[in-house]
Parts: sequence; C-alpha cells; structure tokens
Amino acid sequence: MLIYFATLCHNYELRFAWQMSSIIQQKGNVPGLLIDCATLEGDDNPLRFPPELFPGLTYYPTDRETFARRALTRTQQIQRAIDAKADWVFFADCDHIYDPRFFCRLRDHLVRECANVTNCIHSKWKQHTLVEPTNKACEYFRANPVMPHAWAKATGLPMMVKRVRDIAAGCMQVCKLSAIIEKTGGVYVAADKTKDGHLFNKGQRAKSDIQFRAAMGGTTSIDLPTQVHLQHRRDKEEGHHIDDQR
Repeated sequence: MLIYFATLCHNYELRFAWQMSSIIQQKGNVPGLLIDCATLEGDDNPLRFPPELFPGLTYYPTDRETFARRALTRTQQIQRAIDAKADWVFFADCDHIYDPRFFCRLRDHLVRECANVTNCIHSKWKQHTLVEPTNKACEYFRANPVMPHAWAKATGLPMMVKRVRDIAAGCMQVCKLSAIIEKTGGVYVAADKTKDGHLFNKGQRAKSDIQFRAAMGGTTSIDLPTQVHLQHRRDKEEGHHIDDQR
C-alpha cells in the first residue's frame, strides 16, 4: 500500500519539522509513505526539514497564484499522486503530530473495513495545544532537525478545551485515488469554482475542502489515535496574512 501524504508549508517549518519527527518515529506495519510538501516558489527557508532524513519527502516549489489557493495546489498534488501510482491520498496540514502507531492503525482500517470506501475518510479525535507554550517548544527546531519522542513531547504540552466534532476537516482527508479520479476527474476543486480565499491578501480560508468533500460524497469516520494540533496564530483571527515563522 502506498499513501501519498499531501501537505503545504509556508512559514510553518518549525511545526512541520515536529510533524516529520513523528512520522519518522512510526512503528508497526507502516504503509509506504510519500510526503509531498508544496512550498512557495523562491522561498528556500533555511529552517526547512532536511529531505535526506526521510527519503519519501519531496518539496515541490509552487508558483504564488497557485499556492495562494489551496484547491489549485492540491489539484497539482493529485496529479503527482497519479504519477507516483499511489493507492490513497492523505490531504493533511503540516502542523499535526501523530501517535507512533497512527499510520499502522490507518493501514489496518484501509485494508479491512475501508477497502471499498470511496468518500473522504477521517478520524475525529484531536487535541489542540496552547499557542505560547507551543511556540516556545518549537524553538527546539531552530538548531535540531528531529525531536526525539515527538509524540510524547506534543502530548506533554498544555491543551485547549475543545469539544469533539465528528466531521472531517482539511487537515485529514484520506481518499482512494481511483475514487478521486472517478468522481472529480483528478481535480480537487476547479479553479473557476473554488471558494478559497487568496492566502496573500486577507489570509486563506480554505473553503474548497468543504467543496471537495461534497464532490466525494461526504465522509466516513474511523477510530484512530488522537492527533495533536500544534496551535498557532491564525490569519482569519488577525484579519490579514501572517508572515511570522510558526
């Protein structure tokens, strides 16, 4: 089984390094993973996670107008997943940390009860850290590429109290690649149909995720270990795009 893990990273290098640390530390019968990290063309951030530490990781420089709207970038990632002959696409955000058996458990679900599922698969269990302690902890990655015990360090951070919502989100949409091709023609959301905001104007509001899930026929919920979201300042709360490193 080959899972194509599609994410974007612009000024989230510290959190992405934490995510990659948790992926490197996966245990058990882990599926094949290719990490597609779309980046802004011309932005060679020195804090970028070294791809040589995970051979399945590739950075894909993306032009500004494509990168500004997530639907356009994810359409390019779908095409690369097709080229890679992947079985599944995992659309992800680059600031989530995974339990060491997360991908082993995901594989089990995909092989068994989800083998014939053709909509978006997700897991509702998630915790959100507090911003300031997380920012402080992320400073570790300014001098170190990999954090030992990445999952344990993430779960040790102070957490927000948020109710569990049993709905999918753009941070975890796992779809059979053949179903994406059949239902959307290999397009996340067409450029002339996407409701995404422009990232570099007032900040990205990625409404294309909702459009994509509708096109795929809704969602299927599975029970996976809790993900930890490394909370941060948000464009939509500030009212403009934030260029701070996160």
